[in-house]
Amino acid sequence: TYVPVQGKWLLQQSRISFVMEFNILGMEIPIQGTTQSILSEYDVSPGELPKFGGELIRVDDSALVQRTPYWDSIRPIPLSIEEEDDYRYMDSLELVQSSPEYQDSLSRESRKFKAGNILNGKTVYNYRKKRSFTIGAPINNLGFNAIDGLFLSLPAAFTWETKNKGKLVISPSVRYAFAREKLNYELGLNYRTGGKLGTRFGIKGGDMVSEFSRFEQISGFMNTSYALFEKQSFIRLYRKQFVELALEKKLAVGLTASVNARYEDRPPLQNNSDYSFFKRDRGYEPNFTFDSHSASILNWQLNWKPFTRFITTPNDLIELDSGFPEVGVEFEHTVSSANEGDSDYSKLLLHLRGQNSFSALGTNSWRVSAGRFLNDDQVNFQDVFHFKGNETIFRGFESDQFFLLPYYQFSSTRPFVEFHTEHAFSGWLLNFIPGVKRLKLREYVGYHLLVQEDQLPYSELNFGLEKRLFGVLPVRVDVNYRLSGETDSRRWYYKLVFPF
Repeated sequence: TYVPVQGKWLLQQSRISFVMEFNILGMEIPIQGTTQSILSEYDVSPGELPKFGGELIRVDDSALVQRTPYWDSIRPIPLSIEEEDDYRYMDSLELVQSSPEYQDSLSRESRKFKAGNILNGKTVYNYRKKRSFTIGAPINNLGFNAIDGLFLSLPAAFTWETKNKGKLVISPSVRYAFAREKLNYELGLNYRTGGKLGTRFGIKGGDMVSEFSRFEQISGFMNTSYALFEKQSFIRLYRKQFVELALEKKLAVGLTASVNARYEDRPPLQNNSDYSFFKRDRGYEPNFTFDSHSASILNWQLNWKPFTRFITTPNDLIELDSGFPEVGVEFEHTVSSANEGDSDYSKLLLHLRGQNSFSALGTNSWRVSAGRFLNDDQVNFQDVFHFKGNETIFRGFESDQFFLLPYYQFSSTRPFVEFHTEHAFSGWLLNFIPGVKRLKLREYVGYHLLVQEDQLPYSELNFGLEKRLFGVLPVRVDVNYRLSGETDSRRWYYKLVFPF
């Protein structure tokens, strides 16, 4: 229903009924409902409005505490019979769920062991005191590599929810390497404050192993599979005795700043096992060697999503995609040390990343990164620029990596620019081929480029087809081709893409 307001016809009242049905793995899920609204107090001559960003919807904090008489006094439309029944049911349900008897019953249920805990780990809750204990599944933390031999790690976490909706997590972890006969350990503490613009404090320390890059080059499960069946152990590790402090603060909607301070003693590790199920006449490649040293590092980061739109609720602030790319700035430098060989450097990194939708033409994801060392007096291999490679036949859905690049081959201190883009056409190309449209395939095309100073550019193309089994489970095969750059890897290869 529209009404005239100062010479303009504007919406006053609307009522929308909807009926939907989803079919997931052969199970039909019907959904139906009605929404009704009345709009008033129009400002037909507003001042200049922001073109980008800003708050879209606000639900006032008092909405959760007002009683029935208040809502009856301002509601222009009385509740329907269905709404009255639903509110009565929800109020009764809240009373039951907040009762000590009900919460204790949930706590007892969470203590029961189930077969799925072998794969997923176990979490025990105390619903009344709002705390929990989680231990990782041993089967997911059991693996093998040439450095450790067989290893077993047991991560755990103790979690407390505070009165102001904050969260405190204490996370101990132990890891035993059978070939090295060494027990490694670490202990972390994280506290996140409540509120819509929260702050996170963290401290961690211990004696643990780490990959040379700060990100994971290859998962432990994937490396274990290749080591035991193909006698190829790609992972490269060093020992770090460390303490680390972290502070992260959301300064405003879409703007986050963080600082990380860490100290590491870095002894080298070497291969300690030559075991494999097959191909036992083949030897493992050696681990990286370096002189023992230490590093005192400060890392500063600022991430900004321009013109972020958001929805404010009583307990949360929900950020929505603005369509603009995320901008990130990272500066890392060492605190000088008098010991020869200790890390002494400073470096700057920038990145832009975004995702753009083109309606029927699909969706494009992209990332651009650049970096250079401002000071490289003493840069150890752990601190150079690393790029994510892949030497297996498997890959995940992340598109901002290289799929034919050997791990660590282009790691260096040279200034670089890195670019990744992948476009999902959602069937737009294949729909022009008669008969193929019925298969409901999705096409992917990607391009990946690395340019380093005084180095030939390295670039790749990837083409992929995806089929969703039962309309839900994605199965995808990619073909990757190296356009330029000299490496010891194949010129082209296929990849199986799984969501892991």
